[in-house]
Amino acid sequence: MGNELADRKVAEARTTSLLDISIRGSLAAEKTKLIRRDKLWKGSPRMEFPIQAAIHQLRSGNVPLNAFQFKCKRVPYPICLSCGVLETVDHYLISCSRFTKARSAARKILRDERITSITARTLLHNPHAFMATKSFIEISARLPQFQQEDETGGTH
Repeated sequence: MGNELADRKVAEARTTSLLDISIRGSLAAEKTKLIRRDKLWKGSPRMEFPIQAAIHQLRSGNVPLNAFQFKCKRVPYPICLSCGVLETVDHYLISCSRFTKARSAARKILRDERITSITARTLLHNPHAFMATKSFIEISARLPQFQQEDETGGTH
């Protein structure tokens, strides 16, 4: 008799009429959001660790550019050696004259993705722009992990 009573109570608890409709709706919405997010992640290109690290550094601002290095007392000046202005993430990605070639390659990739504006936010936060960002970082070779040594032992 005890088991029958327990079975009835379980059956009562399972009926959907006892569930709050707002909870069911929000659960469905959350599930839909998770499915969309998973599709985005599975569809996004997986990048090599140096690129992932560079994007993270650029997003956080803790990046080996002169403005940040100056704050850490690692370089004597916070300015870009090519342009004479603060070498910030925005300057590096958007306006530094030294990286025009890298920026042109990134713009071409962005156009192919139908992205018209080139901003630091787009390059660092839009998953559809990551290939353009990767291209820019590799071609510019400004960050230490992408610099190549020449025959004399220096970097360029």
